Amino acid sequence: QKWDEALAVLKRLASIAPRSSGLRQNLLKIFRAKNVANPTIESLIKHSGLEGGPDIAKAVKLLETYLMFTPGAYVEHPTGWGVGIVSDVDLENAFVTIDFREQKAHQLTMDFAHSITKPLWIEHLKAMKYDRIEELRSISETDQVRLVKIAVLSRGERVTTVRDLRDALTDGIIPVKDWSKWWTKTRAKVKRDNNIKIGAGNNPIVEVTIRERSFEEMSATQLLGLPDLTIKIGFLRDLFRDLDAHP
Repeated sequence: QKWDEALAVLKRLASIAPRSSGLRQNLLKIFRAKNVANPTIESLIKHSGLEGGPDIAKAVKLLETYLMFTPGAYVEHPTGWGVGIVSDVDLENAFVTIDFREQKAHQLTMDFAHSITKPLWIEHLKAMKYDRIEELRSISETDQVRLVKIAVLSRGERVTTVRDLRDALTDGIIPVKDWSKWWTKTRAKVKRDNNIKIGAGNNPIVEVTIRERSFEEMSATQLLGLPDLTIKIGFLRDLFRDLDAHP
């Protein structure tokens, strides 16, 4: 977790001060530490340009994208092919093969795949509908609050309406005829959950509120509030010293 927090802060620095001393080296250190079990990490780093490319922020974005192209990862092509799962990666030639529902074994260059797809985390509603629809149906019966959270968080902005929630969950998970009964029962449970808020009205807002602020969020806020670049760099130097001292 400490690497995720430090990485988020360094990515902000890359966007505002890409020539900062030690920035590239610290980013490489973090990516290698986070992916120590990934045998392809060095090839991905090389292909991204993070070791020596002129645009550090772009290299970081490419590397994070390439890391999403691992066998078993979910992606979405929003304008046509829909959800797919990565089935194979050819690092030497920078190709990725994706099984979309209607376009199996579709081979793309990693750069092109990066430009036309977006990653889906493993519990994104669309990813689960792709190959775990029965699991979703089971959750709808045994853990309704979890299903609501999955659906709302899959919206990206962590907020939706009851009508949109209904449309998402009656698309293959809950029969339309059972929705009213299911939602009446689930709504009572949702109201008791401290991380979900339901608004008023005929089509209320449903919002998932997330945890206390993380170390990364607090550090990023502190960083952006510092008055000049020299002080920002000093802040990051101290941050990394603390991370190394307290793994």
